[in-house]
Amino acid sequence: MNKRKQNSFIKRYWNGEESLGFSFWAISFLGLTVISIPNIIVMMQGDIFFDTMSGGKAFIYLIYILGVFTATLFAYVGLWRCSGKYILSKTFNLVLLYFIKFFFIIYSFRIIWALYL
Repeated sequence: MNKRKQNSFIKRYWNGEESLGFSFWAISFLGLTVISIPNIIVMMQGDIFFDTMSGGKAFIYLIYILGVFTATLFAYVGLWRCSGKYILSKTFNLVLLYFIKFFFIIYSFRIIWALYL
């Protein structure tokens, strides 16, 4: 059996072995957008959602937020490693690859900044 088929998708993605287009568009852009929709809906309701939240709802929301952070970390690490492999192979536009890395560094700082404000 082919070694690529033996590895799980999660392991291949984490190691940066998926294509850069798939890593960026399908996982980092589309995937993270879809899993963020419930949080966007909650944030649109404002403080009233949090003021009327029961203990069970708070626990479910906490689990959801932890899942989103885990998925985001997974998506960004896989994309970072994938772009790093393309940079080393020099088979892709290097300016675009460095832009992707720069974008995620800036975005990571934005996330950290938002957590501490």
